[in-house]
Amino acid sequence: MKTTKDHLGTIAIGQELERQINVGGDRVITFMGKDLQVYETPSMIADVEYACRDLLFANLPPGLDSVGTLVDIKHLEATPQNEDVVVFVRIDEIVNRRVRFYCEVRDSIELVGQGIHDRVIVHVENHRQRVLEKRAKMRK
Repeated sequence: MKTTKDHLGTIAIGQELERQINVGGDRVITFMGKDLQVYETPSMIADVEYACRDLLFANLPPGLDSVGTLVDIKHLEATPQNEDVVVFVRIDEIVNRRVRFYCEVRDSIELVGQGIHDRVIVHVENHRQRVLEKRAKMRK
C-alpha cells in the first residue's frame, strides 16, 4: 500500500469515502418531461468529484487542496428524482501529486455510474498566483 507521509499529508491507496445523496430537483434533467426527471450526468460527475475532493482534503495539511484533471465516468442507468444514490470513491493510485480514484454510484436497485477520476494536489497560494497572473494577461 503506497502512502504519503510528508509535506502532502497522509493519503493512502485504499482509503474510501461513501456518501448518500438524494436526487432532488436540482440534480435532474427536465427536457424530457416530468415523468422522466432523472439524475443528470453533470450532477453525478460533480457528486463524484466532491466526494473525491473531500476524501483528499481530510488528509491534507493546511494550505493544500486538489483540483480535478480527468473524469472518465460512465452513466449506466437512470435514477428517478427523489430517490437516493450512494457515491463510493476509493484511492487506487498515487503518483507524485496525482491521485487516481475508482468511483461508483449506485441507487437501491443497481449500479448507475462507474469510472475513474484524477485529482492533483496543489498549494492553494501557488495556484492562486498562477490564476491571477493568467487573468491579468487575458485582460491586456
